Amino acid sequence: MGTINTKLANVAKKYAEALFEVTENANTTNSVMNDVNLLSDTVSENLELRNFLQNPIIKIEDKKDAVRQIFEGKISETVMNFLYLLIDNSRSDAIDDVKNSYGELIKTKENLITVKAVTAVEMKDYLKEKLQKKLEEKLSKRVEIEYSINPKIVGGMIVEIDGKTIDNSVVTKLKNIKKQLI
Repeated sequence: MGTINTKLANVAKKYAEALFEVTENANTTNSVMNDVNLLSDTVSENLELRNFLQNPIIKIEDKKDAVRQIFEGKISETVMNFLYLLIDNSRSDAIDDVKNSYGELIKTKENLITVKAVTAVEMKDYLKEKLQKKLEEKLSKRVEIEYSINPKIVGGMIVEIDGKTIDNSVVTKLKNIKKQLI
């Protein structure tokens, strides 16, 4: 199953790159991202619609008519045509992966990176600002931080940057001390 998901992600990336190229030339990348989010969320949340779009027995024109009725006036013509392309190529199953890949392309263009920070308690605003400035300085990128709370780490912080984890939590430090003592 992992192979299928990897193949789908690779296919979706190519579609996202094509969409990005078109929207970057038209200077509409961010508005199109909003439309792609709406499209992906709608399909993800509606099992009936998802099954309808992925059913090979249903005619392509019937699928296009249905999505036109659902999304007309809600998404741009660019995204509507892109959706038609996905339907024509039996790739409506790639919508969510396209959304993710497209979002990553925008972040790369804007020199933006998303960092995850886990703390035991809610961080004060001035500490959040200090962390953001420090990370932007170290990474030479704009940083967007997703904060979460996990009381089990007791104190300190766990930061995930680009798939790498920096674990500076109290619980990990205690485990390391315990290993050294044993």
